[in-house]
Amino acid sequence: MAIANQTKSDTLEALKVIDQAKEQALKVVANAAAEALKVTNVKGADDHDMLVRIDEQLKGVKADILDLKNGTSFKIEEHEKRLFRLEQAKGTTNLLVSIGIGVLLVLTSLLLYHLFQQPIPAIKL
Repeated sequence: MAIANQTKSDTLEALKVIDQAKEQALKVVANAAAEALKVTNVKGADDHDMLVRIDEQLKGVKADILDLKNGTSFKIEEHEKRLFRLEQAKGTTNLLVSIGIGVLLVLTSLLLYHLFQQPIPAIKL
């Protein structure tokens, strides 16, 4: 049960990380769009200069988005590793509990046999 709760909390944490990354990406794109709008609103700027500025800002946006993507991917990968270890621990625990139950069953059977064993009457010849 504890492993299931841990898995659930890890999944929720991964969803929060993805949400945070989405919000950061939206902010980066919104800032870049605002900057691009400032560039297009400059009076007297020639088209070539404007295109160069927009291109430079888009390169910055691409780099920021790539950084966000890499960070989010790393965090998700770490969560997947933790989930895998939890699943392995759960399987190992289940196996050990099953073995323990088997041993207790054998010991209980031996105890009951010993307690209720009937003596064999001696045959007189």
